[in-house]
Amino acid sequence: MALQFFDGFDDYGLYSVSNPGSFGTVYIVHSTSTSGIYPNIVTAGAFGGYALGIGSAASGDNNQEWLHPLTTPVSTFIIGARFLFNNPHGEGLGFSFSDTSDNVLVQCQLLQISGNSTLSVTVNGSHAPTTITGTLIGSTNYTLLAGIWYELECEVTIGTGTSGSVIVRINGVTVLSLTGKNTQGTAGATIGYAGVFASTYNYANVSIYWDDLYGCDTTGAAPFNTFLSTVAGAMGPAVTTLFPNSNSSVAMTPSTGTNYSNINGSTFQTTAYNSGTAAGQQDLYGLPLPSSVTGFAIGNILAVQTTFVGNENTAGTCSLGSTIESGGTTYQGVAHTMLASPFKYTDIWLVDPATGANWAPAKFNTAGQVFCGAKRVV
Repeated sequence: MALQFFDGFDDYGLYSVSNPGSFGTVYIVHSTSTSGIYPNIVTAGAFGGYALGIGSAASGDNNQEWLHPLTTPVSTFIIGARFLFNNPHGEGLGFSFSDTSDNVLVQCQLLQISGNSTLSVTVNGSHAPTTITGTLIGSTNYTLLAGIWYELECEVTIGTGTSGSVIVRINGVTVLSLTGKNTQGTAGATIGYAGVFASTYNYANVSIYWDDLYGCDTTGAAPFNTFLSTVAGAMGPAVTTLFPNSNSSVAMTPSTGTNYSNINGSTFQTTAYNSGTAAGQQDLYGLPLPSSVTGFAIGNILAVQTTFVGNENTAGTCSLGSTIESGGTTYQGVAHTMLASPFKYTDIWLVDPATGANWAPAKFNTAGQVFCGAKRVV
């Protein structure tokens, strides 16, 4: 595993910490908010769609942190995302790396107060910090402008004594490089969670937006063993989400309407779903062209991710897996054991399973080349 997660925040509906919706999220959310909050998923994506938004509706602090658990804990991890803030003062934002027990290891934070920006790296900080917390191991100044998308990337190697390191890049350029540092502090020796955080400081109508998040380690082959801005451009990779727009072949029972129409929205609904009552039942759906997504032009495809929300509503054991059809053959992802409550599951396809090679843009630029769906395995 090299690319451990990526997210465009387009398929959560209007999720918020105070109203988390009807299904679980793969993120662990820390919040110390003391004022009204904006919805955490907002229609302000980097190129249309949604974004993860954190902000204050009234004067006061609003501090939130979204951490993604790693499939495989590692000692070196890279995270990147686009960010934008809408006000020239009163924000702090950055990345947080925690050990397997979710104790903070390293935080990389950009603090923006009245147009003055400081980039700091600390160890042993606190979740959803209201200020820069922990022990400072390095810092620099960096000027940020409101209303502009930036790409922030950070690579952290956990180590004691002088064996740890941190590299921070903005728009593909290294702005801080720390070597010979103790990045473990009093926490564990491996990274188990990584994600974003943001804080607004005693100002009204301040928002910070995150989009196009990725996280990868250095255990695999290129390009996922380094910063993705080196292969995707200074602004990093773009993530777009395609919702099914037709039935290809369906065997599950729709609760209402047609199968694809029950699952082609960003908001999960308990009244619209497809159910499989026997092992082997499978739905496959057609997809729109990526060009139909506002502002998105397909280029090199680094990876494809299939996503579904599922749960078990009867006694016994049920497992469900996402499926993808390419080259006329259907391939199955991981078989996930369903929980009693709806939960979101994802599978990452680094290569086209039909060829074993990188995904060809033509597979998605031409209708009917790729289908996706889900299959009841047990």
